[in-house]
Formats: sequence, structure tokens, C-alpha cells
Amino acid sequence: MRKNQIWSLVELNGDHADKAEHLMSEFSISRVLADLLIKRNLIDAKKVRDFLTPAYERLSEPFLIPGMQAAVPRIQAAIKNKERVVIYGDYDADGICSIVVLKEALELLISGIECYIPNPFDEGYGLNSEAIQMISEQGCQLLITVDCGISSIEEVELANRLGMDVIITDHHQPGGVLPEAVAIVNPKLDDSTDKNDLAGVGVAFQLVRALAQCYEMINPREYLELVALATVADIVPLVGDNRILVREGMLQLKETNRLGLKALLEIAKLSGKDLQYWHIGYVLAPRLNAAGRLAEARSAVELLLSRSEMEARSLAEKLSILNSTRQGIERVIYDEACNEAMGWVEQGDSVLVMAREGWHQGVLGIVASRLVETFGRPVLLVSLDGEQGKGSGRAVPGFNLFKSLQACQQYLSKFGGHKLAAGVALHKSQIDSLREALNELAANAWDDPDEGQKITIDSVINSKQVDFQLLREIEQMEPFGLGNPSPLFMLRQATIIKPWRVGKKQEHLKFSVESDGKPMDAIGFGMGDLTDLLSANQFYDLVFEPVLNSFKGKDNVQLKVCDLKISDDPFNPTLFNDYRNSKRTQSVFESLESSIKKVINNGNPVLVMYPSVRCLNKHLLGLSNIFPPRLLAPVHGCIGEIERNRNIEALRNGNRRVFLTTSCFFRTKLGKMNLNSGLEGIALWSEDLSSHEALSWQRFDREVISPVLLQEKQIDYEEIGSGRRIIYTNRKATLRRLYKPGYTTEAGIEDIGYRFRSREEFMLKETGCHFWDGAFGGGLPRIEANEFILGDVPFGNYEIDNCLAQLVELPSMVYRLFSDKDIEWNRGFLSQLFPDYEALLVLYQKLLSRDKAVCSFLDKAISNPKADALQGGSGLALSSGLRVLSEIGLIRKTNGSWEVKSCDFYVSELAESPYYQEGLEEKSLFDNWVTMHSLKEC
Repeated sequence: MRKNQIWSLVELNGDHADKAEHLMSEFSISRVLADLLIKRNLIDAKKVRDFLTPAYERLSEPFLIPGMQAAVPRIQAAIKNKERVVIYGDYDADGICSIVVLKEALELLISGIECYIPNPFDEGYGLNSEAIQMISEQGCQLLITVDCGISSIEEVELANRLGMDVIITDHHQPGGVLPEAVAIVNPKLDDSTDKNDLAGVGVAFQLVRALAQCYEMINPREYLELVALATVADIVPLVGDNRILVREGMLQLKETNRLGLKALLEIAKLSGKDLQYWHIGYVLAPRLNAAGRLAEARSAVELLLSRSEMEARSLAEKLSILNSTRQGIERVIYDEACNEAMGWVEQGDSVLVMAREGWHQGVLGIVASRLVETFGRPVLLVSLDGEQGKGSGRAVPGFNLFKSLQACQQYLSKFGGHKLAAGVALHKSQIDSLREALNELAANAWDDPDEGQKITIDSVINSKQVDFQLLREIEQMEPFGLGNPSPLFMLRQATIIKPWRVGKKQEHLKFSVESDGKPMDAIGFGMGDLTDLLSANQFYDLVFEPVLNSFKGKDNVQLKVCDLKISDDPFNPTLFNDYRNSKRTQSVFESLESSIKKVINNGNPVLVMYPSVRCLNKHLLGLSNIFPPRLLAPVHGCIGEIERNRNIEALRNGNRRVFLTTSCFFRTKLGKMNLNSGLEGIALWSEDLSSHEALSWQRFDREVISPVLLQEKQIDYEEIGSGRRIIYTNRKATLRRLYKPGYTTEAGIEDIGYRFRSREEFMLKETGCHFWDGAFGGGLPRIEANEFILGDVPFGNYEIDNCLAQLVELPSMVYRLFSDKDIEWNRGFLSQLFPDYEALLVLYQKLLSRDKAVCSFLDKAISNPKADALQGGSGLALSSGLRVLSEIGLIRKTNGSWEVKSCDFYVSELAESPYYQEGLEEKSLFDNWVTMHSLKEC
């Protein structure tokens, strides 16, 4: 129901069960957590242990980073010679924290460390010639960059000419040509390792760790809270070293003694609270970033270096005010860019490039990130100042923004960044050319343009699994972010109760969810517009993140809903792959169910009529996937009298329900009643409709050639061809006889989710057999098959209709494996399920004579109505016979015993038995099918 969302379920391979069992035993974890770890490719015990218990001692060796071997000796020389050292850093949170970490560490070794942060509006990002000239004039001998410098070739060359040595520490993507620096410390210079995703602060911290091996007065742990803050803020993958740094730093942040951070926590109303990782990214980091984005970043550096509580408080207040201003500017630009983006999306652009005069450069990156979330596409925003433009871009996973800009650099004056974020400078005249080039590049080289629109679901769970234990296990996987996303779960067939809007602008959706009888609290941020579209009369599937919610001192598990869809949406429940979209046409069953929903959503009751009880029951599973149980009300001769009378009363009162009946029951009972004028009728496969003054019928007839007109051929099992083959079966014995390893089946399965998955598995194969029983509806998609085979004898034309209507294309031939003996088996089954007058008369006479066998059966029926003896063979015939005799008043059960009325028993009395009448209809439908197909009767 949300825009641009494609649900993608992470699947596990066949041997995952053994791996999960091993992890559960080794680490004492649940199956849910074990599966989550496996889906993150964490299978090896060491990897799992490192992931679940990240420790500072497991950080990578700093001297393994390219350039570190050259950087440390040069800094040692500067310390020994008491040189003038300047740290040059970026103006965002990563650059700010990098400056503070390196400055504090170096000041333990050498005095007078200066820092320089360029003004983003006058100087832009990275090194610039004017700054280099000024720093040189102030006597700098060693210039160390943090979080920048990798693309500053001309500026480093200038520094060299002016007599300065330059050490570059950076984490951005290197270009084809590198600056002529004394040392370039950048993990991305080594593509052979997976340890190259450090933030700028991570690189600076590793430099400090390397120096600590030479100078014992340096304690790198003292800087961990700053490293954690900047690492989260810079949105780098939270795996490997980054995971350790953030996890360890978070522990330190909770106990920080830094006056600047304590003031920032207090002004953000987080002081004394249980800090969560999201507080870093959404509360603290934006305040640090606000300084460099709207004014100048030095105030943020001063805050983190502050030794005065009063100064720290003043600076924290200043940053908080700047952040509020930033939010207002951001909202305006977002609205403007969003409106323009819609036009480019409609035009078909995969990469959104937009430019406007006066857009504030400092917030373009944030706005671009929000637009990526909204549209699921890479976004580049450019602020124009006359003929020149500067901008920021953000990408989605799967689209390398840096390499894309590198391929289009003829349109750019300057660019830098990495695969998910970049900055650019260009002339106004080049914007259209850049847009066209990026979109052409995306069309030719982007492997999966839908990637940004996907919601990746880790697991389908039930409501009973959503508890505090699940939260505790998920906590072991923190911190979450790029590379280690928070696990998302899907809850199927949930009822939404009392949705309402919350938030200052009523932009959020609050509601209760009920699944399997368990109510749960839920919230959907930014989903307030769905409030009026939700109905308690249908099921929804929800994608959510379980979170802890505390209110008035009470804790509960809340569902933070990311997306929701109607359960029977065929594009949703089991997340089928591309094949389902290629053959997408609406079947008669989808049309029928859409009509039912339309009536119910309009507030009216609907009566759905089927040719038989058996056909009705084939649809019940599908309907149960769409409507809550309280809405489904069967009204026919094969349900209990109490339930039937209750539902008939609701029907007469016009209660909003989906009433399910048969042609027989309508003809003999309902059609003779006074029905509510608001009732609407829908009929499936019903050729003769009884008229009723209060009811008009919407008919859904067969959309395929009548089965009697199809060519049929008797074959042996060995003659079954290749390709995709559908085998219809209604007997377990047949399924056991024909089934082979590798075949798929949905026959007899009561879990509709399993049916979806089974069909998907079958459709992904080029050859194989799929067994089904003709059940339909509930969003089950059509199947593409080469052959349709009757493994068992159908009980009527409608059963073949049910099957053929679910095929993409009608087969030219219907094959049958059954024999005349199987026809006789069906007759025998129907005779036991629905005894005829002669059998009922014999049973009645035995009851009158107190026949021992019958009385023994009755005793079992009274003591245990669900006993196995009642389920098959003579037990089925006896229980069916007792039901009919009870309905016509010849027997009744009172106080644990049976009373038998002694009187004449005439066949005409059976007209009063709804069950008997349904049986006559079932037998008639079967006889008609046998006759129409000219099959030999036994």
C-alpha cells in the first residue's frame, strides 16, 4: 500500500536447517536468531562469535592500512623536531570528530597543534589553494588531512612547492591519479581486504592506535565515543572494525566525561536516559552537522574540546538552534525537490538530477537521502549560484555513485566521495547533459534498478514469536545500519483495529494489530495517509521491526511498521519472483473476490452461492486468507444446526457478513425466506439461478472451454511427458503412489502460505510435477503448465473448472490416469458420506432393534465424537446416517444417550434433511460428470 515498495524475502538454501541447529546448540540462541545469522552469511563459529560479542581486542592491526608505515615515522620526526603541525579536516560530523581525536592525541606528544576547517560556502569541500597558501604563511611544516585530501592533487602539489609535507588520511574513493603526499593513509587503496569501509574518523583513530604503539601515554580508548558518533553519522557499513568501534564507543558514550558531549545530551533531553544507537544518527549527529552545514564547523570542534561546563552548555544550545533552523530549510527544499522529482519519475528517469537557484548547499545531502528513501532511486541535488553549481548526491545499494560520476566527469568541474554518497561542482550548462548521461549509464549498467524500491524481509514469523525474548536476541545484533540492517519481519493475515492519526501534523499511523488472537500495538511513521483506507474487514500482511515501547512506566513490544499490504494481493503474500508478472491476468476467482470485497466495504451483506458444498469448501481456504473468520458465515446443509440457524438469523437481519451457500440450500431453504433488501448475490458456476424478489445475482461463469469439449486421453503413469505437469488428485493414496522426490504439492495442504511457496517452487522449474486438489482463491496465482492430468476422478464439472481457471493457458489435451475402479471408489465414498434411503432405513431398523454393533458405535460417538472410528469406512456411513435421522426427528441425543422414535419412515421425510438434500446434489453432479464424459460405469 506504500509507494515504490517491492517485498523481497531472503530465502535459505536446503541445508540451512542443520546449520541453524548447530548455531542454536553452540550459542544457546533461538531458531529465529540462528536463521538471521545464516542469512547474513554468518555460519562459521568464529565469525558468529566475533559478530555477537565484538571486542576492542579484535580490531584490525593499524599498520596493515596502506600508507600507515610511512605516516607514523613522519609524525615521529615532527614530534622529535617540534615542528608546526596543522590538521585539515572536513566540516561534517565525521571530519569534526576526526580533528578532535587526532588533535587530542597529538597534543600529548607535541604542543601547538592547530586545526583548519574550510568554510563550506566560500571554500567548498576538501583542500583549496587559498587555505594552503595561508597555512604555509603561518609556518606549517606538516599538514595532516582527516576525512579529505584523496582527490586534492593540485593542492598537495602546491603544499610541496611551499615547503610543507602532507600526510593524507581519508576514506573516500581514490581516483586514477593520487596526490604526491608523504603518506596516503586510506584503506580503500587496498581492494584485497574487506576492512576498507572505515569512516574518516576510523582512519584517524587507526593512526592514533599506530602512534600508541610508539608512545604509551596515548590511550586510544579515550576517543571511542567520538569514533562511534562519527562512524554512525557518516553512514558507513557497520560490520567488521566499524561494528566493534560503534559497539565499544556506545558503551563509553553512556558514561562519557566529555563536557561537550554531556551538554549535547542534556540539550537533546537524553541525559540520564537509556541511550540507543538511533539517538546517535538522528539526535546527536545532526546537531554536530548543523554547524558546518549552516555556519562554520569550528563551534562543533570547540564543543567537543571544551573544558568548561558553561562554555559547553552555550555551544550546545547554539548547535541545537542551528539544527532547528536546518530542519526548516530542509523541509522547504525537500518539498520543492519532491514535486520536481515526481515529474522526472513519470518521465522514466532512474537517476534523479535536480538543480535550483538558492538551495542551501549545507542540507542538500540530507535532502537527497530523504528523496532516495521516498523514490528508491539515486538522487543528485545541485545548488546554483549564477552559472556555477555545487551539489550532493546519494545512491541506493547496487548503484555505485562514485564510479558513475567518474564515468561522467567530462561534465563536472570537481567531484569526490564513495559509492553511496558524493559531492560535485559543475557549470549550469552541463546539468542536462549530466542527467542524460547518468540515466543512460543506469539503463546499461545498473544490474537491478528495482533494488532501491525493495523492502528486504528477513523472516516470516507469527504473533507468538513477537515477544521480549525476540527483542533481547535482536539487541545482540546491534548496532544496525548499512551492511547490517535491522532485521525486518513479516506478519501474515493480521487484522487492523482502530487506526488513528498521531503526530504534530497527524502524519503517523497508530493502530492495534490482532493475529492468532493476540493483540499488539503498532505504529507506522509517515503512514497517516492510510488511516481512512484501512478496513477491519480484511487481512493485512505487515513488514515490521519489533521495538521496545515504554509508556507510563509500562514496557511492551511494539511493531514499527515499514509497509503493509492486503493479504490477498497476489503481488504480495509469498513474494513471487519475476515469472508471476509476465503472465499477469486476473482470474475469475480474483474477479469474484473483488466483487465480494466491494460489497462488504460498502457496508452490505453478500450471499455467495456455489454449485455444491464441496466446491464451497474448495474456496474456504482462499476466503480465509482474505477475510477475518468473524465475517465468513456458511449457510448450507452440511454444517451443524446451531451454527446454521445462527447464520440464517444474521442473514435475515442484514448483518454485514460473507454468507456462503449452495444452489441446493438456496433452492430448498433460503430462496423461500424473506431476505434483507440490502443483500447482494454472487454465484459461481451456477447455470440455473433461482429468482428472488429481494436478490439480484452477479454471475461468474466458466471463462474457459467446457471440460466436456476438451479432448481427453487415457494414459499410464509411465506415459506422462516432460515439462511442467499438473496432476489433479483428491485422494491421499494417489498422492503417495505418484509422488517422487523433487515433485511439488499443495493437495490437501491447509496452509495457504505453503501453497503459494509450493507454486513458486514449481514455476521456477523447467520440468516437474505439481499435485493439486482444485482449491482456489485467496490470491493464489495462475500456473503455467504444459500438461493437465487427472490423477483421480473429479466429483463434478466444477472441479475441473476450478483447476482450468487457474492455468495461464488452456491445455489442448486433458490426460487421465484413473480407471473404472476409481469411478466406483468415488461412488462408494459418496454413498458413505451421503447414505441413500435404503441404507438409512436399514440403520433406523437396527436402532429400533438395539443392534449391538450400532449401539457400540453410538457409545463411542457419545464418549468421543472425534474418535477414529467415526472418520472412515462404516464409521463414516453411520455418523452420516445418524445425522440425517436426527435432522428429520427420528432420533435425538439427550443426557448422554440416544432416543429412537418408533414410527413409519417414508422417503418423503428426507426432504426435511438439509444434509440429505446436499448429498443428492453432490451425487447428481458426479453422475452428470460421468455421463458427459461418456465414462463406463461399473
